[in-house]
Amino acid sequence: MKTVLFFLALATTISTHATGLDHIAFFYQDSRVVVLINEYDTDGRLVDLLNQLGANKKYKFEQADFKMSCSQNYRGAACRFTFYPSDNIAIANRTLEAGIPFNYTGEDFEIAFESSMNDKFNLRLSYNEIIMTGSKVLGN
Repeated sequence: MKTVLFFLALATTISTHATGLDHIAFFYQDSRVVVLINEYDTDGRLVDLLNQLGANKKYKFEQADFKMSCSQNYRGAACRFTFYPSDNIAIANRTLEAGIPFNYTGEDFEIAFESSMNDKFNLRLSYNEIIMTGSKVLGN
């Protein structure tokens, strides 16, 4: 039984990497949205994000309506974003729109993710602001 489970897990991993789809989960509730992203690439988009933020392997940012934490290891990087409705964050109909005041003065930087389940997340660093959009599409 353990052998069968191992090969199923291996097949899932290989098929996901072969299709180029992102490891993203968009958890929606009216009261909050949580976005989890895992990227198994040491030169991937999340590593680029950490570099843009001047982070050395870890980054954390928190305020009342938004939390962001990212980390990098030898296999890649992962980030968790948590959003609560506010003047800066709109959550409705399984979508997210956020414009957070953010101390960033570098060049504009943008990354986008989409999962096999059509979960989407876009992040843009702009002068003194981080702009994020996302959505959760339910199956037919």
